[in-house]
Amino acid sequence: MDDISKKPAEIRPVLRKPEHGRQPESGFESESTMEGAVVENEPTEESINESINQTPTTQPASPVAIPTADRNRDTLLIEVEQKLEDNLWDSYRAMPPDLRLKFKIEGERIAQVIREGIATGRLVAHSILTMIVEWLGMIPGVNRWFLIQEAKIKTDALVKLGRNHSQK
Repeated sequence: MDDISKKPAEIRPVLRKPEHGRQPESGFESESTMEGAVVENEPTEESINESINQTPTTQPASPVAIPTADRNRDTLLIEVEQKLEDNLWDSYRAMPPDLRLKFKIEGERIAQVIREGIATGRLVAHSILTMIVEWLGMIPGVNRWFLIQEAKIKTDALVKLGRNHSQK
């Protein structure tokens, strides 16, 4: 009895029984007590070595698929994207994250289409205007007249960019 009273009391966590027969994945050995709770014992050297040598069973969350526009960057595409994103930063920041992602992906798709149109010399202003109006329509709470005006400004800038590119 003297040995027990001299040692400081060791505090061990008391855990509930695993649900549906699942075992704890911590690598510690466990034993049941009379109350039905599970108490974890200290790990053995073998269990530590096994847990170190094992690869984790869970894989990290896969990143969002990167559109091809991000992989194949060129100066013309960058210029098109810059023309499209002019004066949109505040609206973009006000969007919820899921809408931001959709807006960004759609904007990159439109930039790629416009870039191809400029590169081939088959740029049609009306189709650009239509795409930009639909894309800007994704922004919540934007006045329709502002949206059309902004689309016209962006279309004019892109047509001018196309003319400059074809003259080179």
